[in-house]
Amino acid sequence: DIYDPDEKLNEELIASVRNNKAELLKALKTLNNLNTDYTHHSIPKTLEKTSYVLSSAQRRMYFLYAYDKTSTTYNMPVFYRIEGISVEGDLESVFKSLVARHESLRTVFKLEDGVPVQEITDGSTFKLEHYTAGEAAVSEVQATFVRPFDLSNEYGARAGLITLEEGGYVLMIDMHHIISDGASHEILLKDFWQLYKGEELSALHLQY
Repeated sequence: DIYDPDEKLNEELIASVRNNKAELLKALKTLNNLNTDYTHHSIPKTLEKTSYVLSSAQRRMYFLYAYDKTSTTYNMPVFYRIEGISVEGDLESVFKSLVARHESLRTVFKLEDGVPVQEITDGSTFKLEHYTAGEAAVSEVQATFVRPFDLSNEYGARAGLITLEEGGYVLMIDMHHIISDGASHEILLKDFWQLYKGEELSALHLQY
């Protein structure tokens, strides 16, 4: 035996791997062939209900949220500078389309018999927040925009647009970590720009 998982690679082990390279590759190829026979199972869509249980990750996040509802620790704000185009008339409709597309963006979190659950709304109350400010006041507006979420009465996502007095805009997006992470943020950003460009998106058959 030359491998101990509790020890780092040493020169003896590295030399042994090099000397037995052909045998190791053959063994790996054999294992790979053994794992090619599998059955594919599609994820079924759950029944439509008035509320849904939280995932284990969401339950942990909800506990942290409930422990201190004045905290912004789990807010995920991002800011984008926009110049050279006029966006004021388009952004709200794009965001509303995005909210209609993704149920997580129009979800609220309630307690049922002391147990947190999530309820999917129709998203009709989503509004793009509008601000006007000079360059010197942008940081102050951003600080006002990033505020605690009331997850029982508002969505875990909000968006705002600063119209700069000197010209241009600052787009502000803030999401609570209970509905979003780095991977989902990339998906939402991609969908957002496709919708903004007027492209048609394929229907989503499953939601988180």
